[in-house]
Amino acid sequence: MRVLRIIGGMDSTFGGPSVSATKSILSCSENQNYIIDLAVPRNAKYTDGENVDDIINKFSINGVTVFTEELTSWFGPLAKKYGISIKLIKWIRRHLREYDIIHCHSAWVLPSFYSIFLSKTLGIPVVLTPHESLTDFDIASSSNIFVNMIKRLGRKYIIRSVSCIIFSSELESKNTFGVPNSKRVVVNHPITENVSCSHEN
Repeated sequence: MRVLRIIGGMDSTFGGPSVSATKSILSCSENQNYIIDLAVPRNAKYTDGENVDDIINKFSINGVTVFTEELTSWFGPLAKKYGISIKLIKWIRRHLREYDIIHCHSAWVLPSFYSIFLSKTLGIPVVLTPHESLTDFDIASSSNIFVNMIKRLGRKYIIRSVSCIIFSSELESKNTFGVPNSKRVVVNHPITENVSCSHEN
């Protein structure tokens, strides 16, 4: 079974998903039932973080193929914040059909949101690990009313579109409203990549 993981960035300044998603992918790479690829935008203008190349190399050693494209500089700081890479979006559009499952990380990065939309259109099962991005607290903390409204509407669309949502804790699950129990799964983030993985099932 081929699984495509989508992350908005691997730079350590991108936040928690860049760390926890990386550990999750590495922990799942030992499962011989899955071929795992990763698609992620890469910042060409600024330093990604001194360990990004090491992480990509570690993925390669563990059998994970990483597809990267540069962020679209036209969007300025928003490109890094929301993982905006037009080249990566085009890559996803061309290759998404090759996968059996799409696993997105974080709701409000362009590669994830676009992949959820396209997966629903193509009838491909899609899973989301939101990293708390769907909680009421996150949405209430939006920079302005317009962003708040967009996120609330977006959350409803995402909940309808995905096959399941993987929460990192019972607390995150309880604080994310509107998700049917049939779509809720709680899997704690691995603290090390040397942990067997079963939640791709």
